[in-house]
Amino acid sequence: MPSLNEEVYAVLRENLVAVDPGYAEKDVVLCPICLRGIGQAEVLVGGIEHIIPRVVADEDSVDDKARATRNQRCGITLLCRQQRVCKSDGYVSKGGCNGLKGRLYDRLFKGFFDDGPHSREKLAHQHGVGILMMGYLAAFQFFGYEFILRREMDEIREQFDYPIDRKTPYLDQALYCLAPSSSPPLVTESGQPFVWGGIKKPDAPLHLMFRRCQVELPGGHWQLKEGVRHLVNLIRKIA
Repeated sequence: MPSLNEEVYAVLRENLVAVDPGYAEKDVVLCPICLRGIGQAEVLVGGIEHIIPRVVADEDSVDDKARATRNQRCGITLLCRQQRVCKSDGYVSKGGCNGLKGRLYDRLFKGFFDDGPHSREKLAHQHGVGILMMGYLAAFQFFGYEFILRREMDEIREQFDYPIDRKTPYLDQALYCLAPSSSPPLVTESGQPFVWGGIKKPDAPLHLMFRRCQVELPGGHWQLKEGVRHLVNLIRKIA
């Protein structure tokens, strides 16, 4: 029986080749953040990455943990682990985009996905970029490479290297709910906390909601290639 790492790689490989047949002869998938190739051996050793940081899921209630696995509560993706340089500060991330996500954004959300009030003073520009990144990776989980390989997504990926500077207007729509509220459903029918929707027009934005956050991304409604699997198909099976 294949491991989760093998299944994730197989789904992304199938998806990438369906979207761009030029990759049929290349035994790689693409990192959704930097678009560098990731070989199967790297995936088997490095494993998957959680979209919502693991530190957040560790704070979930006992009841929430009993209802779903960490992978379901956080969503899954693959990120490269090859050394890369962060464009904003020149920092060398030995863990690639996986390391960049952890260093710049993951730790920011410890204690932020409860059901209590939070003050605006606690939120920095960097939190907005982290929310945008989680929404982008959630959309990748739903729609795969057909979504992220469009030119409109270039400026959003560029933003992830800049936790302090503004590189895209979509950052203005990466929002966190400050008001206290009852906990939203942690697991939807598709097996994770991300809900998407919007007006059914090709040029209308894609709306995503998860935990206490919401994000808008370019053009969320197009005809997906029939029969192509995405990571969301895989995560439904995770028990």
